[in-house]
Amino acid sequence: MSTNAPGIQLTVVQQPQRARVCGFSIHDRRSVQPPPIIEIKGVELDGTTPLVMFVTLWSRDLQNNLSYSHKSAPPFAYIPIPIQPDDGGQNNGAPQLYNVEITEGYIHAQLLIGSLVCEAMDLTDANNKRGLFFCFPDLAIRCSGYFRLRFEAYHLGRQGPPLGWAVSDVFQTFSPKTFPGNVEPTALSRRFLRQGVSIRMRDSAAEPAAVPKRGAVKKKGAVKDEAPVCSAVQHLSK
Repeated sequence: MSTNAPGIQLTVVQQPQRARVCGFSIHDRRSVQPPPIIEIKGVELDGTTPLVMFVTLWSRDLQNNLSYSHKSAPPFAYIPIPIQPDDGGQNNGAPQLYNVEITEGYIHAQLLIGSLVCEAMDLTDANNKRGLFFCFPDLAIRCSGYFRLRFEAYHLGRQGPPLGWAVSDVFQTFSPKTFPGNVEPTALSRRFLRQGVSIRMRDSAAEPAAVPKRGAVKKKGAVKDEAPVCSAVQHLSK
């Protein structure tokens, strides 16, 4: 699915298939597999085309943007706002009074993390055809469910609507216990890797669930089956 300006064609040439829920630690980043790749046509291949693309996370019916979600638990962080006491400017050594307001950053939680914007790259595909491509090898999701990705292309430095947008097929994000294993690296991913695109290659064998030894301490930052922040979007991602 895509909608584009006249003469512009956006195509998701490599669809995401699955992902494993990632945790809040940077060491528990689990990328969407295979990395989504979008080709744009109708633009001159002059090597200087300033094009960028943004990605957002949506429900499978495209009715809800799930890139951010309201936290299910009450926020616990606040911004202190000094209150000037009405004492004629004389504090007399008394402690300063504070009011509190909930910060926006603690009301919402980011569900789609990683590199959410990329530049167009002049590359050759698996059939040795030259083109302009956007690649997202570092996307991860903090909630299990069924999702779609929406991609919007823009001219860098120009105001106005996007050149066009495209939507991926529906894919599933699994909890650690139900994750069926890594996807076999595609020919297109391997080709882009040889051209300098930073794509992480994983083995296709399934990742067995780690069985902790008796007395072992749980690793800090390990992801649970369902992140608490997901409760507000579970019904939207089914």
